[in-house]
Amino acid sequence: MVPTVGDSFVDPDLVDRIRYATEKENIRSVGIISNMISMGRHGAGELINSGLTDLHVSISGLDERMYERVYRSKQYRRVISNIKEFAAANNEAGRPVNFKLSLRVDRSLREAFQYPDHKEIEALVGKRNISANLFFDNWAGKISADMLTGTMKLRNSRNIFRPRNSPCSELFSGPMVAWDGRVSACGCRDVDISELVIGDVTTQHLGEIWFGEEIRKLRDEFLTNRIQPICDSCTHYSNVSHYLLDGSDRYRAMSASPYLRKNS
Repeated sequence: MVPTVGDSFVDPDLVDRIRYATEKENIRSVGIISNMISMGRHGAGELINSGLTDLHVSISGLDERMYERVYRSKQYRRVISNIKEFAAANNEAGRPVNFKLSLRVDRSLREAFQYPDHKEIEALVGKRNISANLFFDNWAGKISADMLTGTMKLRNSRNIFRPRNSPCSELFSGPMVAWDGRVSACGCRDVDISELVIGDVTTQHLGEIWFGEEIRKLRDEFLTNRIQPICDSCTHYSNVSHYLLDGSDRYRAMSASPYLRKNS
């Protein structure tokens, strides 16, 4: 339940939507990635009891000055208060929600992990539930190096450890549906839903779109040298074959792609 741009917590009906989804037998988990600014609209207790299974927080290092540098926002104190409230309530309930923080830091990890707020949050959520990014995606060309602060670096557009010899895993992780019905094959980087459009739910069934010919073409292009420009320049690429090496059924179950059948 993650919008590509925006935050799920701004939805006044979010808790009802989570409950509705988790009542379905074939829905085993409901996860959210949030900046936590609007968590208070719903309350920690309501969210924890809704059926929510995963909540990942995207935030700077846990320091007010870094937060203002990285996010250009004055909401740090509200965010930290919401994180503490949710973590405490989740702990009291026996941790039914997988609660993690992903930090975007512009200083060394040695410095970032010593901030007082970091130590306090770490004590609440556990050290293993906090990760930190040092290198960052260019969001399909929308982010340039001069937009980053401090020690932040952009990833290289070509990574020898991630050769593009199979489709990107994002083309198997689920469709993105826009407000007007357009459907994108990539729920991660085609933020304008303009370059990887594969159908329209106002005229087609979503299942027909997701298992249809248009998305098959996009996936199969990765076996050629004709991939879409947005994919060619994307530094977020993740080779789907990596997920097949460990016997995972996650991506096999989501597509009838000849590529996956051939290599599974």
